[in-house]
Amino acid sequence: MEGILAAKAKTWIEVLDDGNYLHRMIPAWQGKGPARGGGFVPETLELFDALVVGNRIRVDWSHDEHLRALNARVIEPGSSGGVFEGYLLKVGDRWMDVANVDERTPWRFYLPWVGGLPEEGGGYDRRILEQLKKRLPTDPIRFVWEYRSRPTIVSLNRVNEDKFVPFWVGKRLFEPKAFRSVGKAKEGNASLPSAPKNPFEDAAPKNPFEDAAPKNPFEDAAPQNPFEDAAPKNPFEDAAPQNPFEDAAPKNSFEDAAPPNPFEDAAPKNPFEDAALP
Repeated sequence: MEGILAAKAKTWIEVLDDGNYLHRMIPAWQGKGPARGGGFVPETLELFDALVVGNRIRVDWSHDEHLRALNARVIEPGSSGGVFEGYLLKVGDRWMDVANVDERTPWRFYLPWVGGLPEEGGGYDRRILEQLKKRLPTDPIRFVWEYRSRPTIVSLNRVNEDKFVPFWVGKRLFEPKAFRSVGKAKEGNASLPSAPKNPFEDAAPKNPFEDAAPKNPFEDAAPQNPFEDAAPKNPFEDAAPQNPFEDAAPKNSFEDAAPPNPFEDAAPKNPFEDAALP
């Protein structure tokens, strides 16, 4: 069965079918009597609690002394909002039933909620119902709607409005204040005070990063590469130590200053050669 969920309680739901007949359904029973632990199927009771009144639903049911709801799911509209065009079926104290032109499927649209909590004065905007009192069933109707857990009316009057709405509409703005205009004082006239000069107008602080950007120390005065121009001199290249064995070789003491042969020039005189005996 398909229809509008018209009402519900903890243990039953009421479905208004497309023929405008109301059906009350209860969950299936499991177990024996209540005194022996029997009761309604708990999954169906949880399903009833999750359903939102006013939606179209599809119910799987059976008949066992009562209409038993076995399963149910919400049939959501094809879009999340827009302009509804159809005809009026009937009006309740906080809703109206309408049908679209093409499918002729009944849908229930609830009035928008305005204000805060009920204890703060909030409630359904019943001013919309005042505009429907003179309408007859099957009269054409066109309105703006949104899906807010169930189909909800937004407005009956702003269907054709398509204009820009400034962001400040509906918000309280600050009241403008009047400022006294002070003229420029003439020379020698002390009656007109001179307006204080705006320090940010003529003498704006200079951007320290614009004209006097810090000089890059690595651009013009790059440190000299100590290994490029003043490389340490190779001590073994220009001032190589002299080979002590090449130019100043020690003189052979036995070559130029050989000791005289005591047996060559100063041979002992023969005592028997010049002084012959008499």
